Amino acid sequence: MRLASIRLLLSSAAVWVAMAADHGFGPLLPPRDLPPLEVTNQDGVSMPLTSLIRGRPAAVQFMFTSCRTACPLLGNLFHSVEKRLGPGNSGAMLLSISIDPEHDGPADLKGWLAKHQAGPRWQAVTVQPAQTKALLAAFGLEEVPRVAHTTQVFYVSSKGLILGRTTPLPEAAAVAAELRRAP
Repeated sequence: MRLASIRLLLSSAAVWVAMAADHGFGPLLPPRDLPPLEVTNQDGVSMPLTSLIRGRPAAVQFMFTSCRTACPLLGNLFHSVEKRLGPGNSGAMLLSISIDPEHDGPADLKGWLAKHQAGPRWQAVTVQPAQTKALLAAFGLEEVPRVAHTTQVFYVSSKGLILGRTTPLPEAAAVAAELRRAP
């Protein structure tokens, strides 16, 4: 009986390790449409979120520029993803969305991108404060205090469908690989 318990424990541990190592993709069922919200980018240009992303697959992260804990890790992650994508997959987009619209204006977003050495495929945007809850809900998230925000990355298809998300703090290689496969 004891040997059977040990085997069960070992096989459960092996499954957990395999699942923990899978940082690439977890589907949202059913896929969800991007919300028709206005965003303002790092250059002060306002546009519908759907127009910004439509036509190219995107990896999306939620952040705020004054964060000193998880957000710098997310910025470094997208910097690594962008390097891994290289110039050959110029259609894919990286998008950082601020969850602190009261404090993150275009200059703050531009500074965030510069700090993380963002290239041309990476943009940062914010929404109107009243739209934050609707934005997060569209991605399957609840509005939470900024200190408890998600470190997952979300995948959006070129048709504007939110398809899936990663485990927290995914590996850059897995995010880049998923973007290469994204419809």
